[in-house]
Amino acid sequence: MSDPTRNNDTKENHQKNFPSDTTSQLQRRNELLDAINHILIETNNCESLDEVASLGLSVIINVLECEHGILAQFQEKKKIRILAQSSQKFPDSFLEKTSQPMIYQVTTPIKPVRNESVSIIYDKLAEITPKKISSAAPLILTHFIGIPLKRSGKLFGFFAFADDKREFDGHDVEDIQNLTVPFMEAFERKLSEIALKKSEERYRNLVLQSSQGIVVIKGPEPAFIFANPSISKSLGFSNEELLGLSPEEIIGLVDPEQREDFFGRFRRSLQGENVSPYYLVRALHKDGTYRYLEMFARRIEYEGETAIQATFIDVTSKKLTEERIQRREKEYRFLLETIPEGLMVVGLDESIIFANRTICKMLQYDPEELVKKKITDLVPSKELPLLITETLRRRKKKISTYEMEMIRKDEEIRIFRISAVPAKDADGKVNGTIAVCIDVTERKRMEDLAEQRRRESELYASLLRHDVGNDLQVVLGYIEAIQMFSSDISGTANEMIESALAAAERMTQLVKSFDRMDKEVQSNIIKLIQGVTSQAEKAHRGLKVKIEVKEKNEHLRVAGGSLLPMAFENILRNSAQYCGEKPEVTIGVSREGDYVIITISDNGPGIPEEIRPRLFSRGTSTSGGGLGLYLTRQIIWACGGKIHLNDSSEGAVFRIKLPLLF
Repeated sequence: MSDPTRNNDTKENHQKNFPSDTTSQLQRRNELLDAINHILIETNNCESLDEVASLGLSVIINVLECEHGILAQFQEKKKIRILAQSSQKFPDSFLEKTSQPMIYQVTTPIKPVRNESVSIIYDKLAEITPKKISSAAPLILTHFIGIPLKRSGKLFGFFAFADDKREFDGHDVEDIQNLTVPFMEAFERKLSEIALKKSEERYRNLVLQSSQGIVVIKGPEPAFIFANPSISKSLGFSNEELLGLSPEEIIGLVDPEQREDFFGRFRRSLQGENVSPYYLVRALHKDGTYRYLEMFARRIEYEGETAIQATFIDVTSKKLTEERIQRREKEYRFLLETIPEGLMVVGLDESIIFANRTICKMLQYDPEELVKKKITDLVPSKELPLLITETLRRRKKKISTYEMEMIRKDEEIRIFRISAVPAKDADGKVNGTIAVCIDVTERKRMEDLAEQRRRESELYASLLRHDVGNDLQVVLGYIEAIQMFSSDISGTANEMIESALAAAERMTQLVKSFDRMDKEVQSNIIKLIQGVTSQAEKAHRGLKVKIEVKEKNEHLRVAGGSLLPMAFENILRNSAQYCGEKPEVTIGVSREGDYVIITISDNGPGIPEEIRPRLFSRGTSTSGGGLGLYLTRQIIWACGGKIHLNDSSEGAVFRIKLPLLF
């Protein structure tokens, strides 16, 4: 649109340049004023600089009533670019062509304009035009005028006009100069419009093509007045759908827990309050899921209204990843806090960085107390060399397991078994130690006690082998002597002597078994049972033992050890003791998977109900002592097996399960 006020002002400014003393001059002035108005008004309708240049050139040619004209712009290296021309023949007649269209070299006629920024008038242009140009010129030019053009005080280009008949003078120079002023104003205005349009187009393209969502929202009730494709895509709507949402639907896009705060900020910002521009909003996608959007908002003027421009970055993937990491960290921390072992992370400077609840409980410290200490504060001075050595191992990326004493808060010294691995930072560089700590104080005490008992047991075994063995040899010698010198003994007395001899021999074998601890023992379970039953039948008068085994099971082997026969002897002794005058025992041997099943049943009265639950406990007996079945179970357990009392209406039935030896 034209600016009448500006046009009138310009017209008044130009009127001062014209004398008014003659009719012809008055007519000339009016023509110029009409031409000025024409330039100022009509250039507003031009869409390009080329149209502005062509319009200005055409107006001046009409005012001058000449045949030829050009508008040109000076460029670098003495080149000229034609912006508008009456015909191409005109510049071809006095300017030097280049390989580029509409680009010419400065020649002699234009040099004063180019070098001195002065107007020129020639009556015989051909005479000063280089011969190589004039000889091939499509036009024979005579009268010529050139007027420099300035832009922002600097030489920009020139107007040039020519005619074969019309001569030019100073009045023509003045007329052209008067017309160049509104022309350059129009030219500058069009340049600004084009630059603004290009800037707006670039900005619009940036906004439309931006990977960030951009919206403009007016209020107080929220309404979208602009939304770029990225925000539409983030929310799953088309651009038309998004712009058509009602205020209630827009409010519904925000997580209910955030709505009051979010739209409160929106309204306060519209009212001019200083509100933080950043907000992490959970926005509802069209498919019903929520997206995390980082928002940066500011108040703007949009088409005459106050509005909020908001830029959104979809950080859903990042946020969900962070939440997963946080959940995992929480789960890992929970696991670390609840594992039964103590866990510490110690820096290379021996400072405690992390301690779980278990190690805090073991050392009787609160977590806050422990992480303020160094590991050197918790160990006796004698352990410091070991601690230094272990830290050096971590620096070398080595793992190790060792035992070390640590001091509890109550100053009691505890022994810990520590499994340590290097702790590393994100770049894989060792920055400390991760230590799993197990309090083995009680175990060590039990080991020490067990070692003491082992030494005592070795002493007792030595005494047993020596003293009891010697006494048994004496008993056996006397029994054999009685048999030798009392050949007339028969009947019950002889049976009693034989039983005593068998018992003594069994005891001798038992004592000798302590010498066979590390020697090879019988592994064939059938042969082992046969050997035990043979001795038992001799030792216990009237005892009869029957072994039931299928042929395919005759070669079953077990890793029993030298004391396993004693387990069967104890059961057979009990049967002989409690089954009356004619004790009978049946032993069945079978295979069950990778185990041997041995069933021992007798014809006795069975096990009293009141002692069944504690039958295999130490001290349980109906006649005092109570070690036999306890030892039997301990021996079978030591062999990796189990013993169980089966329910039975007649006699006692024991079921023994031993692992096979392959």
